[in-house]
Amino acid sequence: MTYLNDAYALKNFYGNTQGKTVSLQPLALSNTIYYNDPSNPTFNPIFDVANTTTWNVPNQLTDTQQVDKGVMISERAGLFGDRLLLFIGGRHDQIDYSQVNWLTTKQVVDYPSKTGNTIQSAALYEITPSLSAFANFSQSFIAQNFTNTALVDYYGNPLGLITGNGVEAGIKVSAFEQRLNFTFDAYSIVRHNVPFNATDIFGNTLKNVLGNNYSLTADQKSKGVELDFNWLATQNLVLLGGVGYNDARYKNIPPSASQNLLNTPPYLTPHVSSGVAARYNFDQGFLNGFSLQSTYHYQGKAMVSATVLDPNGRYFYNHPYSTFDFGAGYQWKTRKFQQSVGIDVKNIFNEKYLVGLTPGAPTEVMGSLTVKF
Repeated sequence: MTYLNDAYALKNFYGNTQGKTVSLQPLALSNTIYYNDPSNPTFNPIFDVANTTTWNVPNQLTDTQQVDKGVMISERAGLFGDRLLLFIGGRHDQIDYSQVNWLTTKQVVDYPSKTGNTIQSAALYEITPSLSAFANFSQSFIAQNFTNTALVDYYGNPLGLITGNGVEAGIKVSAFEQRLNFTFDAYSIVRHNVPFNATDIFGNTLKNVLGNNYSLTADQKSKGVELDFNWLATQNLVLLGGVGYNDARYKNIPPSASQNLLNTPPYLTPHVSSGVAARYNFDQGFLNGFSLQSTYHYQGKAMVSATVLDPNGRYFYNHPYSTFDFGAGYQWKTRKFQQSVGIDVKNIFNEKYLVGLTPGAPTEVMGSLTVKF
């Protein structure tokens, strides 16, 4: 017997209300909602979640608005005949939230503004025409999602800003008149006040003083290295790719029942990932206008979830996997209109893999038609 649960029903209704949050209650339904299935001849139309007449009148219909405002000041300078390029900038951001319930008071509720100040800086030095060195430092901030009722502390208070800073340094090497380029860099990133579900050492969700789910916060530190390349092999063939190693872990967790996460990687964050892509454009003969492209992607093992453990308290990890994509296209021009058609096949070999607890996307075929005026 095939079934859908309440969560899917609400999601389905959410999609039919053009992005508004809807709170609905089904008529005479249990926690299991059945839909029409040939293997279920006793199907009752009252369980049809797509039929709005089977639902009670909604008691909540809210609009949420987010307005981002900011100002940025920057300056760049070139020294020693522009062999040394310097950049520095600062910005101030303000995020305003408001919400209105169209079915009750219809009053707009303005939430406290979230503000943050950040700086960015960078330097690039040309050692030789084919060798350059670079470095940069930047800061960031992200406002917590105030509509997520689980993003509160033990006492039910909203969480503060997620802030961070990162440093990066590396070199760029060019060859064959800059047709072949390599970039190698190392980085270190620290993010503060990153939320995660409050759990005990066995991954069981904890409740706050109000009896609801809540979140704890910690630092996340990432450090790693990356190697990228791009190669214009011929006027028609372009190759590019990269490989990276990332060591990300939770740090500085406040004393709590979630100390078991200390020094563990954030879920779905692999240590190793890589990819290679190629594109070939035909510009002569009867194939003129056609193009072919392919992509290979590798994802290393990653922790499934901070709340999914075996009976011995050990975490589960997704196995590494690889996927291949393929695409083909044709473009032409009719008068002043540039037109193109294409077909893309994702995961062409239908690799079976998991992303957390969710099966990865199977083979997908997509077509496109583009007209540029």
